[in-house]
Parts: sequence; structure tokens; C-alpha cells
Amino acid sequence: MGEIRELADEGSEWYLPKEARTTAVHYARQYKEWKAQYSNLTEDDPRRKKLEERMKLIEDTAKETDDGAGLYNWLLQCVIQKTSYAYMNQKLGMPCGEEKYHKMKREFFYRLSEKI
Repeated sequence: MGEIRELADEGSEWYLPKEARTTAVHYARQYKEWKAQYSNLTEDDPRRKKLEERMKLIEDTAKETDDGAGLYNWLLQCVIQKTSYAYMNQKLGMPCGEEKYHKMKREFFYRLSEKI
């Protein structure tokens, strides 16, 4: 899994131990599954609220990480779908460089790890 290997150096701003990063990555990757489950539940189903809270946590963390740069949807796609920079840039026209892309991902997983 390429994304899990993209660890920040120990002592850097967004450093996470490998196990914590792995936990955050796998948590975020469940987003699509949670969204599918959510859409199949009735309004009064108690599981719906829990799924909504989990999805909102991921969305809010992506918004905090984006910090008004306009890359929220791009970031959300890359963290929930394991989308590579090459694909995002070449096929979808991602409007930032590779260094910014990887920094955003490291920051996102650091922030998410602090919340879960």
C-alpha cells in the first residue's frame, strides 16, 4: 500500500508512528462503505447517526486540512479512494503539485489520528 509508506520523518510537523498512520488510513478508507450503508438506512435507524458522525469527522478533517485552499474535494477523494498523485494530476487535472499533495495527505492523517 503506497500511501501507508508515505510517512513523515520523525520530528517533522506531521509525523505519525507507522501504526497510528495505518489506523487513520484504514479508518478513512471505510468512508465509501459507511456512505453506502447510510443511504440504505431509514431516518429513524440509530445506526444512521453513528455513520453520519464518522463521515462528518472525515469531511471536517479534510476541510480543516484544506484551510481554504480549494482542494477539499481533491483531498477527500485521495484519502478515501487511495488515488495516486499521478492519476489525480494526469487524468483529473488536480490543481496542485506533488509536494503539496503529499503534505496535505500527511497532515490529514495526522489530524484524523488525533480525533479517532
